[in-house]
Amino acid sequence: MNVRPNIIIPVITNSTELKHEIMKLSSLKADQELILKRDLKEIYYSMQISTVIKRTVRDLTEDDHIKSTAVEAGISLGSGFILDKLLLRKGYGIKSYLMNVGMKKLVSYFTHNGKGLKLLAKI
Repeated sequence: MNVRPNIIIPVITNSTELKHEIMKLSSLKADQELILKRDLKEIYYSMQISTVIKRTVRDLTEDDHIKSTAVEAGISLGSGFILDKLLLRKGYGIKSYLMNVGMKKLVSYFTHNGKGLKLLAKI
């Protein structure tokens, strides 16, 4: 709704016409105030941090490259956590260290290689 005041100024000859013009202008003012309040609420909402973060995340998730990179990072972090905390408890010997490095390389191959992920999905 686009409300604009009349550019043509009417000639007022009596008090009835004056009251009529005052009512029209009061109505126009009320409409413009509602529009201004709505626009200010939209600006305030769009500038909130949560809205900015949501918009940024939505824009980032639309990009396929970023999606695949985020999935690979998640898989890498998850596999590193599982290897470090659950499967290969930190040992004190060289044998334990070499086994840990070897397992990390093997898991890294499976998680970063498309064929490795397909092979891993079949298991």
